[in-house]
Parts: sequence; structure tokens; C-alpha cells
Amino acid sequence: MTHFFSVVIPVYNGWEYLQKTLKSFCHQTFKNFEVIIADDGSTDNTGELVQGAKWSFPLRYYRQEHAGRAAARNLGWKNSRGNIVLFIDSHGLLDASCLDEHYKAHLKTEGSDVALVFGHLALIGDIANFGRKDFSATKQQQKWMLKHEQDPFRACKTGNVSIRKTILEKIGGFDEDFKGYGFEDAEFGLRLKKAGYRFKANWLATIYVFSLHQTLAGRCQKMREAGHNAVLFRKKHPWIGLQLVNPISR
Repeated sequence: MTHFFSVVIPVYNGWEYLQKTLKSFCHQTFKNFEVIIADDGSTDNTGELVQGAKWSFPLRYYRQEHAGRAAARNLGWKNSRGNIVLFIDSHGLLDASCLDEHYKAHLKTEGSDVALVFGHLALIGDIANFGRKDFSATKQQQKWMLKHEQDPFRACKTGNVSIRKTILEKIGGFDEDFKGYGFEDAEFGLRLKKAGYRFKANWLATIYVFSLHQTLAGRCQKMREAGHNAVLFRKKHPWIGLQLVNPISR
């Protein structure tokens, strides 16, 4: 059976976050999907726990030596069976209608030059805040998404984006020269735009992103990686004015 959606989740350690994310798939109103865990060389017991748990949906696990998020996403989508690939992070809870909303958006834009649908990333802080108030997109956030709908720096954050697999194959996926954190998704979006594709916002496709409990040293390492990748991005695309979007904010 061909799954309409293949959800790719890159992960590097952090089973306590990933299991919460996976549980949110049990309540999706859209049922025709599979989940692929792309393990970027985790050093904890993520692999054993993922493969040892039983879920109400198809889940497959792949592992590579630590090579970065770009390579992990490529590992995931290249092993996918769906027509559409949804990329998310390992620390977010999907709204029950998230997959359904991505499906509706792709259905409406079928046959057009729209390649990618991006949803609303609701930053909820501590996971205990989930369900305590309404985190759906405000009117201001909706206007922001429409204003930046064709901006790859903002539309292509891979915490909540879906794209047809045939286009991934045509574009070549993510650039694996980006080993660390940051800018690999914007670079991918920029190549999509240069190839003549457009993006579509759907703020009803919501993922509730909860905070990771990171040490100061861990956050500093992320910032160093993002800085390195910003330089790499500039070298690859010297013709574009680099828009400084803070990749650490999520």
C-alpha cells in the first residue's frame, strides 16, 4: 500500500522528546500516512526504544553515522513510500487535523507550480502549556505567513513543511555540505524558488513546538554551527543578500 504521506523526523538523541511527538500521531484525523525516524547517529538508546515500542500507525527506523540534519532528512525521504513528504522536528505535537490540512492544501494546488506547503509552528514553551490555551495562528500571524509566503528563509523551516516526493527527487533533496545546525532548510527553499516553484501557507496545519531543556553549552554549540552554516550559505549563494533569520529561535 502506498502511503499518501511519509512523515520524516530527523533525530539525534532525546527519546523523551521524540516519544511525545510520536504519540500525537495516534490522534490524526487523516490516517493514510507512515512515520520514518531518521536517526543521525544517536548515542543514547533512541533506536532501541523506537523499534521496541508498538504504535497504531506504520513506523520505520533508519540510522546513519552522525552526519547532520540535512543528511538525516535525505535518508528519511529516500526511504519513503508516500507521494507527499512532511518534514517535522522531534519536539513538536501535531494538532489532530495537521496532516488533513496539509492534504487539503496539496489537493487545492495540484497541477500548479506550488511545490511546498508550510504550516503554523506554535511555540508553546513548556509542554505543560499544551491544551491550556488556544495556540492557533492569530490574525497577525496569518498576515505574517501570507506576507512571507514566497520567502524561502521563512516559508521553508522544516519543522512543518510538506512537499511532493517527485520534486524532492528533481531538486536533489538537502545539501549535505551543511553538517551542523541552521540554514540547510533555507538553502533548500532557495533552490526550489530558483527552479520556478512556489510555496503555500496553511496556518490551520499546526504543530505545537515545545522547548528543549538545553544547557548553555549546548545552545552555544548550536549558535557556532549556525554561524558556520551562514558562512557556507553565503559561499554557495554569493549573489543573494543574506537575510539574517535567527535559526536558534526554534
